[in-house]
Amino acid sequence: MKSIKSKIQISMLSVVLVGSVLIGVITALLNAGGIDDVMTKTLGPATQMAADAVEWKMGNYWTALQEAAASDIFRECDPTAPELVPLREEIAQRNGFLYTGKMDADGFSSTGYNYAEEDYFQQCKSTMKPYISDIMNDGQQMIFLLEVPIINDGHFDGVVYGGISADFLSDIVVNLAMGSSGVAYVLDNRGNVIGHREASIV
Repeated sequence: MKSIKSKIQISMLSVVLVGSVLIGVITALLNAGGIDDVMTKTLGPATQMAADAVEWKMGNYWTALQEAAASDIFRECDPTAPELVPLREEIAQRNGFLYTGKMDADGFSSTGYNYAEEDYFQQCKSTMKPYISDIMNDGQQMIFLLEVPIINDGHFDGVVYGGISADFLSDIVVNLAMGSSGVAYVLDNRGNVIGHREASIV
């Protein structure tokens, strides 16, 4: 009789344990489903918001450089011409660039250095279209360099460039809510983090 009771108790205990495990698995699945649901509802809109913010910001930068590239003074002046200095500074200050300048068709720049071999110059020259560099260190900070070609009579005649702080991407994603504890960040096409609320990670 005792052995039958023991067997019944063991069987009931097994049922309780199996039931508890099943409840635990179901709860975990429901939680995962809830997380997926939250992510589905927040990730798409958050990504779109970030993309729109970047597009708007970049649009302002491109417009300023394109206007400069089309102006007579940028088209006709030597990159280091003194009369370009106040105009370059005014464009930078008004549009949020760290600095702006000109490179001639041979890559000689307003800085006094030659950048003819740099990929960003070569890309802009070969395509004769606006180009943005990969994130890079200009010796003081992490930046992107935007270049717009100067075209005279269908021929490449140099570029107008502007340096922008890479921090603007971090400023955009830092305010994005990704659930209660999620973090938004931006990767480049090589998988490098180029925008994050933790500056040390960029």
